[in-house]
Amino acid sequence: MASLCLFAGVLALAVAPAAAHSDSDYANMGPMGFMWPKDREWVDDAHAMRGPCGSSDSVAPVNRTSFPLADGILALEQKQHVFDVQVSITFDEAPSNTSDFDVLIPQDRIRALDFSHVCIDLPALPTTAAEGRNATIRLRYVAEYLDPNHSHDRRRHLPVNETFYSCADVTLMALDEFYRDNVPCFNATGDFDNDEEHSHSHSHDDEEEAEEVGSGSSSSGLSKGDIAGIVIGSIVGVAVIATALWYFIRKDRREKQMAQRMAGDKAPSIAE
Repeated sequence: MASLCLFAGVLALAVAPAAAHSDSDYANMGPMGFMWPKDREWVDDAHAMRGPCGSSDSVAPVNRTSFPLADGILALEQKQHVFDVQVSITFDEAPSNTSDFDVLIPQDRIRALDFSHVCIDLPALPTTAAEGRNATIRLRYVAEYLDPNHSHDRRRHLPVNETFYSCADVTLMALDEFYRDNVPCFNATGDFDNDEEHSHSHSHDDEEEAEEVGSGSSSSGLSKGDIAGIVIGSIVGVAVIATALWYFIRKDRREKQMAQRMAGDKAPSIAE
């Protein structure tokens, strides 16, 4: 029986992430998002960087997740390094400003997150929280962003730090009615050193500029390594030619010396 329970627990842990976020969900999210509670629909990066919730919703949300009134927890998923993570909450039905939110976890408490999946325990909610009341939990964080449609206004385009937002709409419920084991909560360290390369388009002018800039200082478009290789090759070639020329000169001299000796040996017999 114990083995069966253990197997069931492992199986639940294995299927929980898949149930929370499919591959499609993972593709349609910002650098970080909610696994639980369910967050608002992700539109694109432009919306994700727009406060207060990083979505196109401007009316009261319809879909809400039941959330415990006490001992709340957030299951988060991230695709890259994030910094200065702030968690806040509002009881407004349709929050439209950052000032509508009360901070639960300040950004100086979570300076950086390097997890692919992480669970965060929430502190006590504001005293205005009550069973059956609607609320919106918000993530605000900083992550690097590279505009996919950038133009080369400088020699090397680098990603910049941008602020992102994500919100999850909930309805508060009594703790004794909430089953925490249903939350897909687990921690997994992320490996973001080999992040997928940013794919972005260049205009024709950008390509021409890149060709003009090149990687070396030569106006011919050759790099310093190419130039060094040509110089070394030329030196080796000259050395080979000089060695061959020296060999043939010495060979010619030897042949002349041998001819002179042979002529000297034959001279007395001719005189006789």
